[in-house]
Amino acid sequence: MGGSSTTCAVFFFIFSWVSFLGAEACLLAGSARNAYHTKFRANFHVDHLSCATLRKGVFAASAALTLLSMTGSILYYWSHSKADTGGWEKHNNEGLGMTSSNFAENQQQQKSSEF
Repeated sequence: MGGSSTTCAVFFFIFSWVSFLGAEACLLAGSARNAYHTKFRANFHVDHLSCATLRKGVFAASAALTLLSMTGSILYYWSHSKADTGGWEKHNNEGLGMTSSNFAENQQQQKSSEF
């Protein structure tokens, strides 16, 4: 159909992927930094390993970006389906339809042809 729905679909597609990549970068950076700070603590026999050396907002930012990515994906799906069909219309006459079985008739024809 085109128009504003297609523009919105492209925007939300890009938005969902950018927020996903941001969330992934926060998780990887936070995990790598946390591993670096906790790697040498075992050498000094420190029993209590914690994330105190990592900034508190790194994993929270990742969670927030994950939520934004999910919301962007849902809005992308909604706007893409609206752009494809012109609204929430039901698709008619698409694919294979369900038909009644003629298995019993075929069996009777085979039995009658055998005699």
